[in-house]
Amino acid sequence: MATQDRSQVVQKVVDIIAEQCSQQPENISEDSRLDAIGADSLDRVEIVITLEETFNIEISDEAADKIETVKGYVDYIMEHMSS
Repeated sequence: MATQDRSQVVQKVVDIIAEQCSQQPENISEDSRLDAIGADSLDRVEIVITLEETFNIEISDEAADKIETVKGYVDYIMEHMSS
């Protein structure tokens, strides 16, 4: 996958979370908390699986458990993409 800039990653992460949680992407920002969006534990698993497939990375269970915001996913992806 070609290197993406942060804004592209943010948009993809927001789109994935919005779809999984049946929300409008414009209602989700980088600062949005997953619990505020309505993501339950099953949603979080599905989000992680989709992010792993989309960005060709692996998100450990320990890391996934610590992520509470959209920004948390984006930071993790930016750090682990094409490394």
